[in-house]
Amino acid sequence: MILVAVIVPNFVMIVAKKFLSFLYIKINLLAKCVNKNEGIKEVI
Repeated sequence: MILVAVIVPNFVMIVAKKFLSFLYIKINLLAKCVNKNEGIKEVI
């Protein structure tokens, strides 16, 4: 039981970190696309 109590939180933390970094990258890409679109609108 003690082993499970140690392994599960660590596993959850690793998954959460990977998921958050994945989300962060997606949001950054989205922001770049939005910025490009705004720049194009300004040019037009």
